[in-house]
Amino acid sequence: MSLSLANIIAESLENLAYREGVYGILLSGGVDSTFVALSMHGLGIIAITSVSGAKAPDLPFAKVVAERLGLEHVVAVPSLEEVERCMELAIRVAKSVDPVEIACDAALCVSLSKARELGVKKVATGDGGDELFLGYSFLLEKNVEDLSKWLQWVVERAAFPSVPIGRELGVEVVPALFSSVAIAISKLVPIGDRVSRVGSVKVGKALLRRFLAFRGFPEVAIRNKTPVLVGSGFNSLVEAWREGMELSRAVGLCKKLGIALPSRAHAYLALFALERGIDVLALRLKGERSCPICGSALIGNSFCRFCGAYVNGNAITYHFRDELLDALKSSRRLRASM
Repeated sequence: MSLSLANIIAESLENLAYREGVYGILLSGGVDSTFVALSMHGLGIIAITSVSGAKAPDLPFAKVVAERLGLEHVVAVPSLEEVERCMELAIRVAKSVDPVEIACDAALCVSLSKARELGVKKVATGDGGDELFLGYSFLLEKNVEDLSKWLQWVVERAAFPSVPIGRELGVEVVPALFSSVAIAISKLVPIGDRVSRVGSVKVGKALLRRFLAFRGFPEVAIRNKTPVLVGSGFNSLVEAWREGMELSRAVGLCKKLGIALPSRAHAYLALFALERGIDVLALRLKGERSCPICGSALIGNSFCRFCGAYVNGNAITYHFRDELLDALKSSRRLRASM
């Protein structure tokens, strides 16, 4: 039953690609993009993988998948100029200076830019797999009732940054595993076929993993979820941004803007944006509940798009941060005592 459903989903993706003229795929070699590539490989699609260099964790997996499926495989390793162009585009599109968001979006931009260069006007992605088939690690310990509620919520609200980035570049992005057909079929998949134990390890996307193992991709089937940021190697950008912004300069920039930022990497991106004529303050949202870090409105009363902070039900704030926030607090205390 389970593998039959997976096969139906795969066939639906093949039909989707044929019907809509998809001739490219963003291939990370992870569970989602490999499932999509396997579904569409008979259509002569080009696989594109963007990485920061030869040591990116995604690269060996993507190479194996492309070779085994007989796909033309293009590896995009961007120049500094290309990275900076994608950083600017990502900041404008995402309306954010969150280093994690911008680094991930820059990786997507590099891939989609390569697709445009190759004349591929429509590409598929594995977007939607983590959402519909419960691939996120924070979901693994939730009970069936909570998972069902989360699925209902995510089907109504999920959005993928690859879509607007592609639009800006003139490349249409098809989040294949979030197509209307995939969503409809996924509703037939029991929770136990989405989150299950493989040996002693509890994993998400169990159905997709079993199908990949059955179809000859055992190394992908057991692969741990690797976020775009890490798999592409673009996490090196975040540390480079942090190192490129001295603490005193970051504090000064925050004071000039009149907002707090969680890290020196945030400050680097804010300055980068300002130098390119982007009104950083105009990127922030207005709303009833504000982010306790930067003051931008929270989306869904929990997530700050601008700085990446997340405020859970207990009002605990999680975010990428370093010593900048403490330095800003010390500076305020010093001024108050004078």
